[in-house]
Amino acid sequence: MSIHSEFSPSRLSRILACPGSVQACRGNQTTKSSKYAEEGTLLHLAMTKAMEGVPIDKHMLKPITLDQEQVEALQECYKYANELSQFTNTGVGIEKEVTLEGFGIPEIYGTCDIVMRMVNPDVIHIIDWKFGKGVPVYAEENDQLIAYALGAVEDAKFLGMYKEIWLHIAQPRLNTFSRWQLTQERANQWLDDARKAVLMASSKNAPIIPGEKQCRWCDVKQICPERMASAEKIAASVFAAHIEVRDNCVNEERLAQLMLQVPQLESYISDLQDYVKSRLLAGNEFPHFKMVEGRSTKVWLDEEVALDELQKHLELDQLYETKMKSLAKIEKELPAPERKAEWFVSLIHKPHGAPTLANEFDKRPALSFQPFKDYIV
Repeated sequence: MSIHSEFSPSRLSRILACPGSVQACRGNQTTKSSKYAEEGTLLHLAMTKAMEGVPIDKHMLKPITLDQEQVEALQECYKYANELSQFTNTGVGIEKEVTLEGFGIPEIYGTCDIVMRMVNPDVIHIIDWKFGKGVPVYAEENDQLIAYALGAVEDAKFLGMYKEIWLHIAQPRLNTFSRWQLTQERANQWLDDARKAVLMASSKNAPIIPGEKQCRWCDVKQICPERMASAEKIAASVFAAHIEVRDNCVNEERLAQLMLQVPQLESYISDLQDYVKSRLLAGNEFPHFKMVEGRSTKVWLDEEVALDELQKHLELDQLYETKMKSLAKIEKELPAPERKAEWFVSLIHKPHGAPTLANEFDKRPALSFQPFKDYIV
């Protein structure tokens, strides 16, 4: 099971909703690892060590040093698992490899963060650590955790022996700790859906079905033609609704249903912009677009030095509110000639703005980036 599966539990939410995404993503990944993903991998490693008995502190992953916020997140996860493990009287599996081969779906396999079992009654608990700060994740109807749970059960003939199967998500940075009970009826229904999705994904004309849930983490969402067609359809409906609003003949129920689809259109536009940015940042050209330096805010080079110098030129009420005024406000207190004086300009630092996308008519000069291939040895 060391080879990564195209049907890994973490991808099942996408695959169950869009079977064609498996073949679409094969050898055509457009997304790259981010600092957030790398941090998540790091904190998962730390949690593995913590569950194995290594004390949680900033030096637990030497030579890497964790910050206080990361340590606190780990401590919250450990506390959650420790409280749950008090009710188990059998083994706790850490980073346990699981497969659905015993349910006739060998294509689905992966590694579960925590598996806890208890006897009398027979209960199994599955815990998954989530260290993201942006999107909350919940245990209810979570395809990834359902797959882990069934993999921990190991075989269809053992499913009925468990009185309860509980799924848990621990996401400390969003203060989200959720749990959900997987019933045997729901497990059997899910297995039927998973078998069909895997079979369909392997077929010659596997359907690609765009949608908010399945497109969110898809590797090829930025260049998917079916998603583009869906976005065009939604956009056409939006403009049609605008005419209805203008003519005061709108069907409010239809408009409400349309409004529910607007986030998909906004997401597509954002992903399209990200794709163009990624091409330009990689050193490639893109017709009619360029990356330029974005706006930035001036700051004091050294606030204490600035305060000492400003007191020679301004009264205290011109410098302070409840604390020292912002640079922008102090500029307004100074006469125009003084704002350009060397003594004042020397106090200020204006950092470079973050690279931002602009069209070819923007007057700002294009930034230059080296192609990634130039760095390959």
